[in-house]
Amino acid sequence: MKPWQRLTAMTAIASVLVSGLPLSAANAVSSTSKLIYLYFDSKEAYVNGEKVMLDTPATAIKGTTYVPIKFLGDQLGFNVTYNAAKKMTEIVAGTTVIQLDFKRKVAYENGMPVPIDTVAAIVNERTMLRVKQMARYLKIKEPAYNAELKRLELSFVPSTESLYDPNKKNSRPVAKFTFSKTSYAKGEPIEYVDLSYDSDGDPISYTSWTGKQDAYFEAGTYPVTLKVTDRTGLVSNVYTRNVTITDESYMTREQFALQMQKPGSYISDEEFPELFANLRTATYADKTVENDLSRPLLFSDSPETYKQKGILYQDRINGAARIYAHHINGMAEPTKFAIYLTNNSDQEVKILTTNKGEAYPSSNPALVGHVASMDFLLHDPTNDNMSVAPGETVVYRELPSFYPMMGMNSIYDVETTGELTVTFAATSLDAGPETITDGTYQPLERSVHIRGTFPYADTHWYVDGSTMTEPKRIAIADGTTDPFASGVDAVTGTETTNKGSFGVVYNLHIENPKKMAILFIARAGGYKGPVRINGKIVQVPKSGILTPLDKYMLLDRTSGTEATLDIEITPPAGSNLPVDLVFYPLD
Repeated sequence: MKPWQRLTAMTAIASVLVSGLPLSAANAVSSTSKLIYLYFDSKEAYVNGEKVMLDTPATAIKGTTYVPIKFLGDQLGFNVTYNAAKKMTEIVAGTTVIQLDFKRKVAYENGMPVPIDTVAAIVNERTMLRVKQMARYLKIKEPAYNAELKRLELSFVPSTESLYDPNKKNSRPVAKFTFSKTSYAKGEPIEYVDLSYDSDGDPISYTSWTGKQDAYFEAGTYPVTLKVTDRTGLVSNVYTRNVTITDESYMTREQFALQMQKPGSYISDEEFPELFANLRTATYADKTVENDLSRPLLFSDSPETYKQKGILYQDRINGAARIYAHHINGMAEPTKFAIYLTNNSDQEVKILTTNKGEAYPSSNPALVGHVASMDFLLHDPTNDNMSVAPGETVVYRELPSFYPMMGMNSIYDVETTGELTVTFAATSLDAGPETITDGTYQPLERSVHIRGTFPYADTHWYVDGSTMTEPKRIAIADGTTDPFASGVDAVTGTETTNKGSFGVVYNLHIENPKKMAILFIARAGGYKGPVRINGKIVQVPKSGILTPLDKYMLLDRTSGTEATLDIEITPPAGSNLPVDLVFYPLD
C-alpha cells in the first residue's frame, strides 16, 4: 500500500497535536469552511477552488504523510512562528501551544516533551506536520485520498456550539478584541480594543491574555489570545488574533522603556545594559540647599533593639519640633512603648500635632518604616491638641502591646506654647506616667544606632531644570554631596551624627523641568518607601522591596510643560541609604 493510500483507512484521527484540546478551540482558528486540495510532489494546491502555489508540496516520508503547516496556518488562521530566542518553531491556536525543537529532536505539546518525528519533519527547509497529528486539532474531517486525481482532500467545516450552560442556567461570555491599526512599526505602542461581551448581560469579571505586549521590537506576526470570565464564573472560548509588526522603526527598546513603560516598571542591568550603564554614569545636578532651622528633630533609635526597660531618649522642645522614634522589642516579654510629655514650668503648656506618621508594631522593619513614612507624606489634616498642666507628666502616644521582636516607627510634627520634656520609654504594661519622673526607669546606654537632637527636620533643595540637557542625578543621604546633620545626644551631652538622614524630609524644587523620566535606584541595600511627586504618592516599589544596584525603578515622567517639579522624600526606617534620583531628558 502506498503511503497516501493509508489515509482512506483513517477514522476520526485519534492522534491530536495536543492532547486534551477542547473541540471549541477550533472556533478560535477559523470561522469559514475550507476545502483544501493538496497534490503529492506538486506545488499546486486549491483552496475553495482557487489555485495557490506552495513552497513545498505534501509529501510522504517512510510511509508517513506530511503537510506544510505554515500554509495551513495561513489558510485556517492559526499561528506558526519562529521564536529566535528559543530557536523553536511555535504553533499556537487557542490554548494550544506546540514548540518544535529540531536541533534537539524534541517537540513540546503544551509543555510536555514528545519525540519530534511523531509530530513534524523538515522538508526543503520547510516545517511539515504529520497529517495524523493535525486532523482533530484543526477539526478537519477525515482526510481522503482521491486516487484518480492523486490528491489529498482536507475538508474543514467550522462548528457553532451553544454558549448556554443548562446546569448553571447561564451563557458563557464571548472573548473578542481587535487592534486600533492593521499593523505597527517596531517599538510602536500597541492599542488593544477589548470587544468581549456576555449575552446574559453579566459583567466581565476577569480577563486573561497571552502574548500581549505593549510593543514588539522585531518584525513579524505575533499571536495574541484573550479569555474572559463572567460574574458567575463561566469562562469563554479562547480568542486569537495576530498582530503584524513591520520593518519600520518607531522606538528602540531603550527609548520605549524610558518614554512608554508604566511608572513602577524597571530598567535592569540584565535587560538594558547600555542604558543602565548610562544611568549609572550620570553626573550630579547643581543644587542650592536651605535647611529649615525652625523645626529641630528629636530622634530616638538607639538602642534600636532594647534588651531591658528604660528611657530610650529624652530632650526638651519649645515651639516647633519633629518627634521621631524607631525601636524593636528585643525582650522576651511584651512591653509598652510610649512617648511622655513633662511640663516643668509653672504655666500650662499646649501642644498641637500638625502632621503624623504611625505604623503599628510588625516583625517586618521595612514595612513599618514604609507605612509610617507614607502616612507622614500624605499630610492628612491633623488638629490634635493637648494641654499639660504645670508639673504634670502625660502620655502623648503609647503602644501597649509591643510584643517580642516586633518593630515600630512613628513621626510627629508638633508645636508647643512653652517648654516640654519629651521622653521615649520602654516600660512595663502597667506603668503610669509617674514612673518617668520618680526614678523607676533610667536612661539606657546607646548602641551603634542613632539618637539625638538635630538642628533641622526639613531641607529644601532648588535645581534649575532647564540645565538638565543630559542625565543628572541627585543623591539622598550619601554623606558627601548630601552631608549628614550633626547634633547632640541630650542624654549624654555628646556630639552625634544623623547618618542616613532618617526623620528628615527632603523637598526638591526643580524649576522649568524638561520633558524627562524620573528614575530611582537603591544604592546601599533593600529599600521600601514612598516618594511624593507633585502631590502624588509613588510607592518604591509597589510591592516587596527594591533590591540594590541591579535595577532602576521608573517613578514618573514630566511633560516639559510644568512650571515646577516638586518631590518629597524621607528616608524610611528599616531601609538602606543612600539612594539616587536620576532625571533623564526625553526631548
